[in-house]
Amino acid sequence: PFFPLWQAFRLKKLQSHLETKQVLKADSFFDDLWERTKKQYPHTNIRTSAVLNWYCFGNQNSRKEIFGCYQQDRLQGYAICWGRQTKRFKEFECVDLWVDAGDENAIESLISRVLHHAQEHSYDLVLFPHFSSKLAGIFQKKGLFQRKLLRGDRYLKWDGLPPDLSESYFVNFQGDYGL
Repeated sequence: PFFPLWQAFRLKKLQSHLETKQVLKADSFFDDLWERTKKQYPHTNIRTSAVLNWYCFGNQNSRKEIFGCYQQDRLQGYAICWGRQTKRFKEFECVDLWVDAGDENAIESLISRVLHHAQEHSYDLVLFPHFSSKLAGIFQKKGLFQRKLLRGDRYLKWDGLPPDLSESYFVNFQGDYGL
């Protein structure tokens, strides 16, 4: 009973600085964002509207929700989330968070909107898994609890020399996760 009160206290300063809403279909705004940001990391997923629509809405048994963050009719970033029922909780998990150059206002607005959506739909737990120390710092600064997961089922296989992971941006939908 104490945990929800403590988390609410930590998140009370969280604000939505930008127009942030649920998106029913990725459109040309997403293609524009991808063109502006695709060189942020040499190693990452392709994030065109066609790929996002396939990933989010192509399988009716594993639908995802997209939340877009806009500033002056320009998409600044988005979060893709999906809900699931585990043995203990009804969870809402962010499987991709993509923003223009680490825009903290966009990240904060997306976190706020995702949390609001989860509350409206009676989720018990909201997860923002990540593989980026920079993103971890932003999440902590915004009041999210941090927990290190010790999961042995995650690995990176690379032919030849591995890439510099600081130049990579991997998310939870790598491979066939969530399909």
